[in-house]
Amino acid sequence: MKQTKPYGGWPSRLSADLLASQGKRFGHMQLDNGALYWLEVRAAEKGRGVIVKSERNNLCQEVLPAEVSVRTKVHEYGGGDFLVKDDVVYYSDAKDNRIYQFKNGNISPLTAEESNETRFADFDIHPGGQFLVAVRERHENSEVINDLVAIDIETSKINVLHSGQDFYSFPRFSPQGHRIC
Repeated sequence: MKQTKPYGGWPSRLSADLLASQGKRFGHMQLDNGALYWLEVRAAEKGRGVIVKSERNNLCQEVLPAEVSVRTKVHEYGGGDFLVKDDVVYYSDAKDNRIYQFKNGNISPLTAEESNETRFADFDIHPGGQFLVAVRERHENSEVINDLVAIDIETSKINVLHSGQDFYSFPRFSPQGHRIC
């Protein structure tokens, strides 16, 4: 016989904890050399940000080692956490907000160790491959300072291209690399 119970009073194997621990949030995607890359934020791994790669054979694989979590909190909501160009991955690491380069199986920092209140996002690589452009956000003395910066990939020297606006987003080089929009 069918039982009637008040709204929300019926038994269920589903719980908020179970649902929250199994979720994935998908971030931006991009193509590089015929492979599709995307960011997965995995609740089951305490919110770890994972770059996943799928090639033409549709096999998916994690790109970075398991101890790496990709994330940025620029403008407090993040976005533009990574870039892949010619099989080289540039990413913002969640633990220290630095930009790292993953190339030929090796991870190397691209930006210097600074205060954990300096953040980077929205990367693009110069067509010549020498510079990475990014949005940099610095929290200093209760003030937020936003910059558009170019980072020399060989020397890690940061050049400020523009500063003083409240918001910068998705800088991109022109095809010849003479301009940035």
